[in-house]
Order: sequence, then C-alpha cells, then structure tokens
Amino acid sequence: MYYRYSGLDILKNAKTPYSYIEKLNILLIRHGESEVNALQTDYKNSGQPLTEDLKIEDALVKLTSIGVEQANQLGISLKNYMQNQHISNNDVLVLVSPYERARQTFEIANKHLCFQENMQNVVVLNSLIEQFFGAFHMISRDVKKAIYPKIYEECIRNSLKYFKPTFLGESPFDVCNRLWSAIYFIKDYTNENNIKNVFIFGHGNANKCMLMNLLNLPPEVYNDFPQVTNSSIININNGKLVPFNF
Repeated sequence: MYYRYSGLDILKNAKTPYSYIEKLNILLIRHGESEVNALQTDYKNSGQPLTEDLKIEDALVKLTSIGVEQANQLGISLKNYMQNQHISNNDVLVLVSPYERARQTFEIANKHLCFQENMQNVVVLNSLIEQFFGAFHMISRDVKKAIYPKIYEECIRNSLKYFKPTFLGESPFDVCNRLWSAIYFIKDYTNENNIKNVFIFGHGNANKCMLMNLLNLPPEVYNDFPQVTNSSIININNGKLVPFNF
C-alpha cells in the first residue's frame, strides 16, 4: 500500500501487504514493569539524571513486584480472551524474547494459560530482544551530552526517531531489519502447522518495530505512536491493527 503520512489516523486504514499475515491473529505483548522502568521513573521524579554507574545489564533486568502482579493479571486476562475467542493452546504459536523480564512475564502468565513449555509451539527467539542502546543504555540525556558530546550530536541528527542510531547500539530501523527473521519464522511455522494465533512476549520498542514491519508503516509513525505501557497488548488481526479488548 502506498502511504503519504498525515498523522496516526493512518493506523485506522493501514493493512498488511503480506497475505500470510492477513490470515493471522497476532498479539504483541509487552513485559510487566521492570527494575529499569522503576529506576527511570524514580530518578525522573527526583529530577536527578541517570548515570553510567546505575546501569543494569539489559538481558538480566527482572520484573518488580508490580511487574509480577501485572504479569499475573495478564495471564488471567489472556486466559479469558482465549476462552471467549474459542482459541485452544494447540492453535497458538508462543514466541518469547530471551531477556529475563520477558521470560518472567510469560512464565507467570503461563500459570493461567498452561502452555507446555517443552512443546514445539513455545519458542524463545533471540531476534525478539529489545532495542540495543549500546553505550547509551539507561543513562539520561544530560549525561549523554556531557560524556559523549560529539557522538550525541551525531546520533540525534536525524529528525525521525526511526533512523536515529545509538552509540554502539541500534536504531529502530536496525531493530526492524533484525526482526524480519522472527517474521519469517512465523510465516513458516504457522503455514506448516495450520496455526492462526501468535502471542509474542517481548518489549516496548521491539513491539513497535514489529508493528511497523507487519503493516509496512512509514517511518513517521514511529515518532508519533504512543508509548507502549507495561503489560499492554498490540493486536494485529486479519492484517489490520485492532483495539485489544480483554
């Protein structure tokens, strides 16, 4: 589909150009509140910048107690959704990011969903990791400007966030390219096993990038798309973005 971007109203009419995506019901599920989410909120509220000594290795970031409860409620809501939509566990491909907070979210939610983790339709895919921010991971804008002034200016040169690189890390454009391996896996697996539903337990930025790919959205959408909240769900059903109702 040819787009001329004029705002987020484009999402009401955007439709996937990929015939195999039209056949699927895809849920992009963000993890519950993480240690980093809570730390960033605390420092923002206190007016202090996040510094490099506070960094937590992204792959090992865990859920907070609030995140654990969010994951539990997510499991209850997804179970109700599956019952209301008459979706059985055998008709779902479950994909999980290898990062700890995403795996925890799935494992806690799965206490209600009851997927067998040793079955072939539950898969951890490395390509689903969150956007890698490199040396800019976690630290505040003021700290970036102070420590890496020239590099920071280069990284913010593009007006579209979609193309902005991070020092030793990825831009959203890079994430979109990386995620194509997951989309090809979805295509092959769902075709071979006649599965219509895909639940992806992942991350905020990566889920936005997955949406961009699935609907072939223009780069400007990434700038304007609302921040994806903890344990929220983006639903692409029959090739279109639809409101997700538990």
